[in-house]
Formats: sequence, C-alpha cells, structure tokens
Amino acid sequence: EYLMSVRTAATHNKVDPRLLVNAVTTFGGETVGADGRFAVPTQFAAGIMSQVMAEDSFIQALNPIQTNSNMLVVPTDEDAPWGSTGITAAKTAEGAAITATKPAVKKTTVVMHSIKSLVHVSEESLSDIPFLASYVQNKMGEKIRWKMENYCVNGTGLDEPLGILNAPGLLTLSDLASTASVIAAEDIFNMKASALKG
Repeated sequence: EYLMSVRTAATHNKVDPRLLVNAVTTFGGETVGADGRFAVPTQFAAGIMSQVMAEDSFIQALNPIQTNSNMLVVPTDEDAPWGSTGITAAKTAEGAAITATKPAVKKTTVVMHSIKSLVHVSEESLSDIPFLASYVQNKMGEKIRWKMENYCVNGTGLDEPLGILNAPGLLTLSDLASTASVIAAEDIFNMKASALKG
C-alpha cells in the first residue's frame, strides 16, 4: 500500500464527481477512490512485486500459486518414491498382470495472511526529491521480500508458514571432518546419504 495526498481535479470550478463518495471511511485505502485509490498508480504496485518476485528470489523456488482468496485448499502427496503406499511401481514378469495402485492424496487447508508495508509520503516531498518514489518503491519491495523469505526459513507455523528450520523433516547431522571454514567432502556425502534414507 502506498499513501500520498490527493489533489482534487476541477473543471469549470466543479469538482470531478469521480472523486466524491457518499460515506467516507475512517481510513485511507484503495477500496474508495477519494480515500487513496486515485493516488495509487497500478505500475507502483507492479514495481514492488517485481522486487518481491525477482528471478533470484528464494520464493521462486517454492512454486508460488496465485489466488484471490485468503483461504486455499490444496491436495498434498507426502509419499516418498520408495514408499509402499499410494502410487507404486514393481518389477513384473512378461505376460504377468500389473498390480494397479491409486494415489493417496490428502487435503490441506491453508489460511493466508498478508504482508503489507505502509509509507506516508507527501506530494511536496515527491516533487522536491525526484528519486524518492523509486526509493520508497524499492525499499517496500525489499522489506516484503525479506519478510516472506524469512517466514519460509524460520516460520513457526502459527499464523505463518512453517519454516524449513522448524519442519519435522529437518535432518541434523554432526560433522565428521569439516572445520569452521571448510566443508569436508565426507560430510557432504553423509548428508546426501541421510537424505536418501528418508
């Protein structure tokens, strides 16, 4: 969200009717034109999201899904490739019947919360400092992106994503040959082997 003062447009000493509302809300926002929507150019929000969803953003690796609802119901499949439930595969002799299997899918309901940033900037400041709008836009995108990525890593799962470091699937291994500045190949192989064991 981005807030700045709005100048009333007038033609022949008459206020443009698009800037008038019958019941003004107690806060400025994008829902009512006169309360702020007229002041928020669409490209401003797009500029913020281009910072949040940049190609090098950690969020891109999580296969994000766009939705207009604050509640999302998604099917989940937690079967490992070596698991014996859900869809499986097995060696079959020539001419023998193939054992049929079916998916084991669960329903997960996700209640989403917003990450927002509100910055008050006057038109005078925007006029006096040409780069201010760009600076604010970049900073808002940077802060929102950091917050999202931090939730994905350190989130508690309570009204926020369950972060990688708090997930039950986290594996912790003691290093065997690594030092404070060097990761030994032996420890890398050990991590890989532990991951494959599930």
